[in-house]
Amino acid sequence: MRDQMLKRFRSHFADKDKGYFYEAHERQPGNQVVMMSKEDFYCGGNAVPSYYIEYLVEGVRPVDVFNVIADTLSQPEWLCKGCTVSLVENDVVNKVQGYAAAYRAAPINRREFYQWQAYSADFVNETFVVGAEARNSKELKRESKPLSDVTVGRMCWSYSHITKDPNGTRVVQMSHFNVKPPMSFGPFSPRNMYNTIWPLMLQRVPKIMAQSKKQTKKGWGPKRLVIDDVFMDIADGENSQELAARYALTAPKIMANFAGDDLAKKARLPWLIAAFVLVVLLVCTALCGSCSHFGLCTCLCPARKAEGTPSNQCDTYQRAGNAVWCSLDEDAEAGDDSVEE
Repeated sequence: MRDQMLKRFRSHFADKDKGYFYEAHERQPGNQVVMMSKEDFYCGGNAVPSYYIEYLVEGVRPVDVFNVIADTLSQPEWLCKGCTVSLVENDVVNKVQGYAAAYRAAPINRREFYQWQAYSADFVNETFVVGAEARNSKELKRESKPLSDVTVGRMCWSYSHITKDPNGTRVVQMSHFNVKPPMSFGPFSPRNMYNTIWPLMLQRVPKIMAQSKKQTKKGWGPKRLVIDDVFMDIADGENSQELAARYALTAPKIMANFAGDDLAKKARLPWLIAAFVLVVLLVCTALCGSCSHFGLCTCLCPARKAEGTPSNQCDTYQRAGNAVWCSLDEDAEAGDDSVEE
C-alpha cells in the first residue's frame, strides 16, 4: 500500500509546471503561494478542485520540517485549535498508519477524515514526503466510529513534498478533498468559494514554520525521525525507543484521542442557532411567495370558520390543529403526510 500511495503522490509533482493551476495568491513570510486547479475532479461523489500550496521555511533543515508535519498526533497541541486526532491502526505489513482526524468548520459542524498515511525519507538528497489518502479507509471507520457531532468528509489524497533549498527548506503541499458542505452549488461551490477561503488555507503555514524552528533547536541528528523505520525503506535511522513507544508500535491498533469536543460544540452553538433562524425565514418566505404566485388562499383561516362550512372564497377545507387551510383550486388534492428523510 505504501508504494502505491507514494507513486500516486509523485505523479503530481510536476502538475504546477504543466500549467494545471491558476488563481495564484501570495502572502509573506516565506513567499507563500496558493493556487487552485483549472479543472474539477471527482472526490467523494462530487467534482471538486485540487489545491497547491508552496512556501519556504528559512534556516531550517528538511528533516526538521518532515518531523513536524509527520508528527500527526501532536498537531492538536499547536496546529489546529479544537481538533481531534486519533491513531487508529499501525499497519506494519503495508508500512502505513491509519488516522481519524476531526476539524472545526464553523458555522457548520465539524468534519472528520479517515485516511492512511505514508512516508518517504531520502537522507542523501534531503528529500522527504508525507502523504495521506482515503482509499481503503473502510477498515478505519470500522475500528473508530465517527464522532457524534461530525460529518465525515473524504481526503482523496494530500501530500507534503519537502526538499532542500539554499535558504532552508521548500515545502510543496497538494490536496484533493471533499468536506461535504451542506450547499455545493452556484456561489457556494468550492470553486466559487476559493477567492473567499484562500486566506484560511494559508493559516497553518506560519504555525508550521514556527514549529519547525522549535524542532531545529532540539538538536536532533540528521537521520532521526519522528516516524519509526518500520514505515519506511531505511535501515539506518536514529529513532529512539521513546518515539516507538509513543506510537505503540508493539500494539497493532490503538486509539489516542485529544480533548476539545466540548469547546468546539460551545463555539459552534451561536452559529448553529443563527443558521437555523435564517433557514426558517427563507423557508417561510419561499412558502408565502409560492402561495401568492399559485393563487392559494394564504389564510390559515383561524377557527372562526368551521371545518366543512361553505364559503364564497374557499371551496375545500382541511383541518390542521386549530386552523383550517382553504384553497381556491378546484382540483386540489389531499396533502401528503409522508416525510422524506
